[in-house]
Amino acid sequence: MNYDSLPERRVHQNSFGSGFSNPKPRSELPEVKLDSFGGLVGFLFGVVVLFLVVLVGGGVTLVIYDVSDDRLRYAVASLLRRFGLSRIQRSAFAGVLSGSLRVELEAALRRLLRGRSGYNVQIFLITPGAFEGRVVLSEGYSLGGGCGEGEGVVF
Repeated sequence: MNYDSLPERRVHQNSFGSGFSNPKPRSELPEVKLDSFGGLVGFLFGVVVLFLVVLVGGGVTLVIYDVSDDRLRYAVASLLRRFGLSRIQRSAFAGVLSGSLRVELEAALRRLLRGRSGYNVQIFLITPGAFEGRVVLSEGYSLGGGCGEGEGVVF
């Protein structure tokens, strides 16, 4: 479709049958660049991603924990690895889980921790953009002990 051939004044029908007109000639309308992520495409992409994150429950699941008992701490870490999370610090795991899998993870943690004391486990849902925008300051630090050194969170 050649947009230059459109009339100067257009009336658009929306799905409710009402219309609106654009009184400005085409030459006075602002130019919208659709080829850059800084423009309309980037905005619309961000809205769609946010909608999907809210609708599907997707995003990065971050689990941090402080467990005083060594066996229980190891069991928590093993459970988080079984759910596909990657260790990002000694007592922190992160990964992409669906909403239903995150609910299953919470239930499994509750079962594991039932009747125990001396623990604090927190589960966060973080948007992928917020997680990618994090700042990591690390020098000469190793997770060691085969704890998933070098693993990353994949979107």
